[in-house]
Amino acid sequence: ETLFEKDYLSARKLSLQYYGFNARHEVYAVTDGVQDYTYLYNYKGQLLGYQPASSGYPIALLYFDNLAQYQVYVAYNNNVTVYAL
Repeated sequence: ETLFEKDYLSARKLSLQYYGFNARHEVYAVTDGVQDYTYLYNYKGQLLGYQPASSGYPIALLYFDNLAQYQVYVAYNNNVTVYAL
């Protein structure tokens, strides 16, 4: 069953990660290793945040229910950055 579809400029070096925190908080992370972006989508295929994160590597993602907030850990250019969504 197809959940949603997205088009990318480069499909050569894509990686997919799935995070299932609960039924309402499922996140799909698609990392484009050519353009060095990671896109985060909810279970409906809607982009989380306003833009993709700069990252050429798989991410780490945590969800804090008490804060209703995701923390996204990304690596890019020898730096690790934490984003809150």
